[in-house]
Amino acid sequence: MLKKIFGTVFVRFVCSVIAFVLTIINAKFFQSEGVGTISLFVLGISLLQIFTSFFGSATLVYMLPKHDPFQLIFITYVASFVVNLIGSIIMLIFNIV
Repeated sequence: MLKKIFGTVFVRFVCSVIAFVLTIINAKFFQSEGVGTISLFVLGISLLQIFTSFFGSATLVYMLPKHDPFQLIFITYVASFVVNLIGSIIMLIFNIV
């Protein structure tokens, strides 16, 4: 039990150190303008993922036993495509990407 706890803490510590070093390298290499651009791009992708997850995550799992799986998956794919298309157009209009 203690071995698993120490292993988990060690792995998380190493991941935190690696993320910190990557952040410093990123800031030195891309300067503030590049880091801001990357942040806006990641923000746009994250927002699209959040809106897409409304159609495909818990909703799909909840409705799967009650309805036809093929129909639900088809609707989910179509809705995800439409949401991503509209979101991408909105991001292009507001110059996020």
